[in-house]
Amino acid sequence: MKYSYKLAFIIILINFLSGCATSYKIDRINDAEDVFDAAVGFGFGYKARIGPINICPIIFHMSGYGLEGGEFSSRFKGIEAGLLCIGGGEANHSDKSEKRNKHYNSIYILGISTPGSWIGQRTEYPLSYFTQIEFCAGLGGTVKFGFNPGELIDLILGLALIDIYSDDLESVENRDY
Repeated sequence: MKYSYKLAFIIILINFLSGCATSYKIDRINDAEDVFDAAVGFGFGYKARIGPINICPIIFHMSGYGLEGGEFSSRFKGIEAGLLCIGGGEANHSDKSEKRNKHYNSIYILGISTPGSWIGQRTEYPLSYFTQIEFCAGLGGTVKFGFNPGELIDLILGLALIDIYSDDLESVENRDY
């Protein structure tokens, strides 16, 4: 019995390392990329966010390079500016984020985020926005770190094909009904 668990683990490991790009594997990789954020950019100040609550005395941040919003990026993605918990510009824009139900724009007043932007673009928040915990700080260069416990649950449940955030594109597109 103990050996059958080891054998099953080895078979699963070989499948993941074999290079076969199955839809299941692509969705699990996407889910794993959603759990953590680690990026560098340009700007100054600091901001912390827990779900829609912002703690932000002052921030000017141009996102840049790293893993952010479930995507690796090596290009400029957007500007966020805030002063005394009034600000905006926080966003997740890309073709991949739109397809995976992760696209949003955000402004915040008195530290509470609301979907939208100062120029009138309205989007709804994805459920994963409410479970994100992140911190951004810097002086000249900025660093941004984030953790999303909801995305971790989505990843774990995704192993059993349960998709609580409706972000598994590949499995849905290839599913036969």
